[in-house]
Amino acid sequence: MKVLVLNAGSSSVKYQVIDTESEESLVKGMLENIGSDGVSSHDDAVHSILDSLDGAVQLDAVGHRVVHGGWGTA
Repeated sequence: MKVLVLNAGSSSVKYQVIDTESEESLVKGMLENIGSDGVSSHDDAVHSILDSLDGAVQLDAVGHRVVHGGWGTA
């Protein structure tokens, strides 16, 4: 299975395509300066990533890392 994993920050998106059977990283990259340097939004960044993969990798799933900020309990 080939999985696109996304990690979106406030002004960047890191991504990687992993083959879960071989545990090999097939594609890896990062788009930075979202909102100020050519990529106007996170939506545009994801579309750019998908466009770059078009035809090169057949995706089976997409995952996204989610981090919730806030006060922890002590």
